[in-house]
Amino acid sequence: MTSPVLTSETLYDLAYGYPDLYDTWYLYVIACLTELNLPEEIPGVFHFALIQQLYEYEHEPERREFWVGVAQGSVYSSEEYAELFKNGEELRGLEIPGDKTGLKYESVEDVRQKQRLVVDSVREMLLKISMFVGMPKSINSFMVLLSVTPKALLSDEYKRRGIAKEDHAGVETIAGVISEQSIDVDSVVSNLVRGSEYFETFYGESAGDVRRDILHAYPDLWYFVYHHVYSPLLGFNDVLDPKETSLALISCILPQGLHHLQVDEYLQAALHFGAAHSEVSRVKQLVTHITELSKK
Repeated sequence: MTSPVLTSETLYDLAYGYPDLYDTWYLYVIACLTELNLPEEIPGVFHFALIQQLYEYEHEPERREFWVGVAQGSVYSSEEYAELFKNGEELRGLEIPGDKTGLKYESVEDVRQKQRLVVDSVREMLLKISMFVGMPKSINSFMVLLSVTPKALLSDEYKRRGIAKEDHAGVETIAGVISEQSIDVDSVVSNLVRGSEYFETFYGESAGDVRRDILHAYPDLWYFVYHHVYSPLLGFNDVLDPKETSLALISCILPQGLHHLQVDEYLQAALHFGAAHSEVSRVKQLVTHITELSKK
């Protein structure tokens, strides 16, 4: 059995070594791990985030031992949950440490609400990066995530508004019966407007030139990118905001070894969406840290 890439000490360093990313560090770690095809590392990160995000940020040296212990416990609990899931057993909620110093939430429902936000954010991030890391990698991460997620934190509701309603007089499809009359035109228009705004903000003044280049390369590529990537996928901001989305994309693109000009486009886009230079720099450092560990 190979040694884990991320030890409990490493988890602590990732969570507390990048103050600018305190609320979102786990998104960028999981995005990077997905690109590196290390889904087995995700459960420990995920369980640690579910507990750590309930607390105020505290990076005092005297608290390191406590949080390293929590990280180690998270690795153990994730392994236990994976085994329970394999055996078809229901996954209970995670236990909060006895030391409540810095805990931001008192009621069980408030804790669950925050943890559901973490779960939804990770799921949305995995969906958004799927077009950049490859769908098989994202699906692997989704399945691993499912195997360690407490039942009470899972939602089976759609986040996005559908573009078609079922019509019993229409044509049978795998998702139900639809017809021309069942298409929600307002939803389609809303998606396209949102996608256009996202694309133009992403590329800034060069948006028109980039669009022309894509059209010249292959018109259908533009159709696909605009109608299926930027509009319903990247442009959807109800779970992750554009800045979080752009930093997640950076996290999975940096390990790919792309030409520096391509990488620079994504770094610049994060700034367009409101990220500070320090946040972009921290994400680059975090990804470099994980990538180097994965090579040892």
